[in-house]
Amino acid sequence: MYRIVALLALSAWAFTLASGLSESLAADRYINTSIEVVKEYDSNVLFTEKDKKGDFVIRIKPKIQVYNDSERTRVQFTSSMNGEKYVKNPDMDTIETDNALSITHAWTQKFSTSLSGFFRRDETLDALLESTGVVTSRQERISYGAELAASYTPSPTRELRGGVVGGFTDYPQGYYPDQQFIQAYLDHSWRLTPRATVGVLVGGSLIDYKDEATNDTVHGTIYGRYDWDQTTTLEAGVGGRFTWLEQHVPSSTPTVKLVDDDLIFVYPVVTEDSSDPGLLFNAGITKNWTTRFSSSLQVGREQYNSADVVSAERNFVRTVFNYKYSDYASMGLRLGYNLNIEESSADTDKTRYLTTASWLRWRLSETLTAGLGGSYEYSVEDVGSADIDRDRYRLWVSITNEWPRLFENH
Repeated sequence: MYRIVALLALSAWAFTLASGLSESLAADRYINTSIEVVKEYDSNVLFTEKDKKGDFVIRIKPKIQVYNDSERTRVQFTSSMNGEKYVKNPDMDTIETDNALSITHAWTQKFSTSLSGFFRRDETLDALLESTGVVTSRQERISYGAELAASYTPSPTRELRGGVVGGFTDYPQGYYPDQQFIQAYLDHSWRLTPRATVGVLVGGSLIDYKDEATNDTVHGTIYGRYDWDQTTTLEAGVGGRFTWLEQHVPSSTPTVKLVDDDLIFVYPVVTEDSSDPGLLFNAGITKNWTTRFSSSLQVGREQYNSADVVSAERNFVRTVFNYKYSDYASMGLRLGYNLNIEESSADTDKTRYLTTASWLRWRLSETLTAGLGGSYEYSVEDVGSADIDRDRYRLWVSITNEWPRLFENH
């Protein structure tokens, strides 16, 4: 079912893209490109408790953005790559990529639609640590799919947005089960005053883990945003979610089966159903203390579905400080703490993940920037009666060159 839905979405996206090309021929076209080269030392590249492997890593990260804008239509293509070379562990060399193609069309001044497709390839260890704070095995992951979205503004103070996303996540090495998913959301917001906005967000997702489980989730959140003054913005939201998990697991009671005149014990696969409600919330503040110094603070709880068929909740606190020393130099500090609670039919695991990072950047010219930074990560995983401790530090230098608005054509 999911493949049919995604195929229809991709077909509609391709048809709409083709129908908009005639209008976009006379459009404003330009290309943004950049390349970043990073030399890094990682004290524990696999983020393990024992047998730590330290290594020097060279990263080459090119990026291209192609825009084709007309009066009512924007076609955008974005592609980025991260090539990693490990000096001491060449078997870990990899190339990650993130690609997206979209077309947005304004049918009227109040109604617009967007169709997009995406293709990504990455490694699960660092990607999931960054997004969820959970330690996983380092495995190749390929994701691809399409999204159909729409926006309707019935009045200057109201906006209605919604969309459907369908796609697939494949693990070629077979360590995790492949996934098919479809997600839908609807967001209705009201501007009460020039400074205050409130809204309601509802949605749901269906995830099919190949031959292992299905995971269905619905959620709803009431949120608000308030611009206290020209330098301070407050945001908050509260809601709930409900998850249904259906797992296919071997039975604990064996049956006897006759095979080639021999009696053997067989553990048939049975279906186990479970459900799990949860609270969702978030709150944040962004403050520009001066023209040079700014900070942000976010706290919250959210639900996600892990690669190994577990519904999990993440409680997080994170803050960022930025200081602009001059027009050419800046520095920053980021702190974060995650408490992840994973509930399965067998047990409940907790993972605490602490991360901190700081950096300096110098603009050497209008297009060339140099950087220097370091980070430290620490994780404690409660598994049964045992604790698994992991940590690592990373130091890096970088150089980035940008070429904005190449081949510009009005």
